[in-house]
Amino acid sequence: MALSDHTKNRYRRVIRTSMITLAVFLLVVAMAIPIANNAIALAEEKRLKNLPLPNGADLVGSVSAAGNLTNVTKTMQYYGAILIRSDLPRDEISAHYNQYRERAFDCIVEDAEGARDILSTLDLSDINAAFSADAVQDNWYLVYSWGTPPEWLTDILNLDSRV
Repeated sequence: MALSDHTKNRYRRVIRTSMITLAVFLLVVAMAIPIANNAIALAEEKRLKNLPLPNGADLVGSVSAAGNLTNVTKTMQYYGAILIRSDLPRDEISAHYNQYRERAFDCIVEDAEGARDILSTLDLSDINAAFSADAVQDNWYLVYSWGTPPEWLTDILNLDSRV
């Protein structure tokens, strides 16, 4: 039994519409995943910026990044950081931020030397010049956090091309 031209055209339209719908869906997903990952990293940066600074400290800059930043694992990593200028010792600044720590890799404080070491392994200088390892001055401190996405979204967000 041969199909009529009318039936063949109907099948062609259904297949064409399905393929276009699938292509649009995949394009939207491919754009939404990096945007969602960047939003998670930006939320870490904003949270750190909104925390009260220690007495006498000034905010130098802030930055966020999402991607495979350390090449340790094949998963997305979310980094938010602020640079502050202060004459206080590291212990006092660390004690100040300990009260805001929500998880293990949150509100970590590094002095200038530690900041230079960390920033030399992460390429954030194209995002913010203050986060170049060479730009960090002796009375600056790096306060940073590694963010985490919602557990149920982890596998989907790891589909980002930056992993």
